[in-house]
Amino acid sequence: LASTLSLASNQIEDISEIGHSLQKLMVLNLLRNNLTNLPPSIGLLVNLNRLDIANNKLVSLPLEIGRLSRLKHLNLECNELSDLPESLGKLKCEALNLNSNNFAVFPNCTLRMPNLQKLSIMANRLS
Repeated sequence: LASTLSLASNQIEDISEIGHSLQKLMVLNLLRNNLTNLPPSIGLLVNLNRLDIANNKLVSLPLEIGRLSRLKHLNLECNELSDLPESLGKLKCEALNLNSNNFAVFPNCTLRMPNLQKLSIMANRLS
């Protein structure tokens, strides 16, 4: 089984079936699709170290995203997020991209990410 899966630029709207069969996956690229949410089963991808969901239509993330204990790079740029689940603070991410979303308030859970070295949060509605 491959450790990288790229489903970029496919106009995908639903990935609810993702999870059980992809537990060894290390890199998941869902860039430039039409996703409005991620299923709770995303939390089953415990070996992921890079998740790219930029340029979608995400309005929220499931609490289960906090189970991705090996995740180092999370790209959420160009979505419609205005809040993040508190469970995100458990991640050991080194890089988090939140540019071009709908954040009006700084997502404090990012301050609890112990390994975070690079946080990008430009082009939001922060005041």
